[in-house]
Amino acid sequence: MEAHLPTVVCAWCDRLLRRGLPSVSHGICPDCAHTFVRSFPAPHPSSALAAAGRPLASPVR
Repeated sequence: MEAHLPTVVCAWCDRLLRRGLPSVSHGICPDCAHTFVRSFPAPHPSSALAAAGRPLASPVR
């Protein structure tokens, strides 16, 4: 089945991810994905809660 799929190479480092048809598609290899994800700063916990639509604190009564 893979013979009918395009060759896939990493868009960052050009590593061959899958050999297939002469047409080429791009993906990301595990090493480059890890480097890419680690390049972002860790989110602040309160911003993650706010993005999830949860209150940051219990309402004062």
